[in-house]
Amino acid sequence: MNITTANKIAIFAAAAAAAETLLAGVPLNNLQGTGGIAFNPLAYTAGLPWEEGSTNSFANAVSRPQIGAWYVNLNDAGIDWWTGSAAFSFAGRLEISAGYEFINAHKYGDKSINKYNLGAKLRFLDENAFDTSWVPALAVGGVYKYTDSRTVEALGLDDDGFDAYVVATKLVTQTPVPVLLSAGLLLSRGNFRRIYIRF
Repeated sequence: MNITTANKIAIFAAAAAAAETLLAGVPLNNLQGTGGIAFNPLAYTAGLPWEEGSTNSFANAVSRPQIGAWYVNLNDAGIDWWTGSAAFSFAGRLEISAGYEFINAHKYGDKSINKYNLGAKLRFLDENAFDTSWVPALAVGGVYKYTDSRTVEALGLDDDGFDAYVVATKLVTQTPVPVLLSAGLLLSRGNFRRIYIRF
């Protein structure tokens, strides 16, 4: 499965899940562990709600953890990419996430990369705020990244970096099939991701 196919499947599943449950979030973590899809964070916060009638005293303050995993096979580049992550939210507004990525560039010999991510996201505007049906959810966030790789060391590159982003996300339910729209701006100092706008 290539990344394009994985993105399409994830977007469809995310839109269907959000429309079905009517929760203010999509139950997926992106490749870095942040609540999102594939490479992209979403303005929704991650974390699953507790069951109704839960006796957990933290039920209203802290969500249940949301666990995610991805596998990406980039055949042309000879790269296998595995990720695992967990995320949860405080008061449905502040998300904390942690992720691990293992990138195996086996086509180039022993070029494995271990990457550790720690993220935070704050949703400061709720979807459909001000009694509207068109206002997107808005969030700002950041991810601290540490890379453990002999390749990075040999090239004299920084082994850590920080991503900062702002993102707007809207689930359109007035169409025959729910459509998830998300756009954001990402600033990255990582070795594998630079400054660009994502739509």
